[in-house]
Amino acid sequence: MKADSKADETFNLSETAGENILFTAAEDIRMLRINSITLNQETSSTYKRLYILDELKAGKTLAAGFPFAGDLSAYDISFIDSTGVMRSYTLSVSGKDGSLILSEENKPKQ
Repeated sequence: MKADSKADETFNLSETAGENILFTAAEDIRMLRINSITLNQETSSTYKRLYILDELKAGKTLAAGFPFAGDLSAYDISFIDSTGVMRSYTLSVSGKDGSLILSEENKPKQ
């Protein structure tokens, strides 16, 4: 995200410009939740609620500042889409090249 960009909503865990991501809603979404994911030694995960937004209208933006402290840093982003389906995505960083990975979890069947 450019330093001079304006977002409709802002969520900041990091003040480092390179760790800011700009999301744009393609459709109206509800109940947006952002959680941190901590991997435990028993191969289970712990979720900690970081941000809640009741609604984000189509075309509106959310600037999110995420720190990635290492290969095991991850975030869960979930919301209800315009058809009423709960969507959940994991945002993490590649251990191979440091790029961001956004993957949909439990993708609903079409």
